[in-house]
Amino acid sequence: MTTVRGGRPFYGEVLGVLMLDKRVPRIPGDMGNAWTFDVPVRFHVVPGVQGEAFRRGDRTLAGPIVRAAQELEATGVRAIAGCSGFFAAYQRDLAEAVRVPVFSSSLLLLPLIYEMLGRRQGIGVITADAAALGKHHFEGVGAAHVPVVVEGLERYGEIRAILDDEETLDPERLGEQVVAAVRRLRGREPGVGALLLECHNLPPYGPVLRRETDLPIFDIYSLVALIHHALVKKDFQGLL
Repeated sequence: MTTVRGGRPFYGEVLGVLMLDKRVPRIPGDMGNAWTFDVPVRFHVVPGVQGEAFRRGDRTLAGPIVRAAQELEATGVRAIAGCSGFFAAYQRDLAEAVRVPVFSSSLLLLPLIYEMLGRRQGIGVITADAAALGKHHFEGVGAAHVPVVVEGLERYGEIRAILDDEETLDPERLGEQVVAAVRRLRGREPGVGALLLECHNLPPYGPVLRRETDLPIFDIYSLVALIHHALVKKDFQGLL
C-alpha cells in the first residue's frame, strides 16, 4: 500500500463554500444547504459580512472575505465557491489570494454562455437586487462585453426575506415570483438566448423555469457540476 501524508485533523471535503453571516433559511438546492451537493462540502462563514454593502461590492469588505477564503483553503478543500452571486465583485481578490480554483459567482458563466450562443443573442440575468448589480460585478468575472438583460426580484417581495436576512421564507411564493420575473424579462426582450440565475438561492427553481421556458437555464449549480467533474474524474468502463 502506498504511504499517504497527513497534517490535518480531517479530510475528503472537496468543495468549500464562503457563507455570508446570515440566518435566512436555505432549502435544498441553495448553496447554503449541504443536501445540494454530490460531493463533501465545508461551509465557512465570513464574520459580519452581508447586506447592501456586500451586494454593492464595498471594497472595505475585500480583506475579511479574502482572509475567510484563506482559512477555508487551509482546511484542505480543493475549490472554493461563494454563496451569493454578488461575490463576483471579489472574484479577482479571491483567485489571487489562494492556490485552489475559486468560482465566486454564477456570473462567471456569462462569457461561456455567450460563446455557446455564437455571440448572436443576449442573456437574461435574474438577480436578487438589480439596483446593486453593477458594471464592476461583470468586470470582475470578465463578462463586461456580454450583452445581458437584467430583471431584479426585489420588485416581487419574497426575495426581501433573503435580502433582509429574515428567519422565515415561503419557498413556493418565491418560486412563483421567479417565474413572474422570467415572464417579465422575456416580455421585454423575447430574443434572449439563455437565462442565468445570478442569485445562488435560486437553483431550487431551475426545474420549474425549465418547464416554463424552452431556454437553457444556468445557475451556480451548473458551475459546481463543472468544477466537480474537473476535480473528481470518472473512471470510464465499458465495451468498445
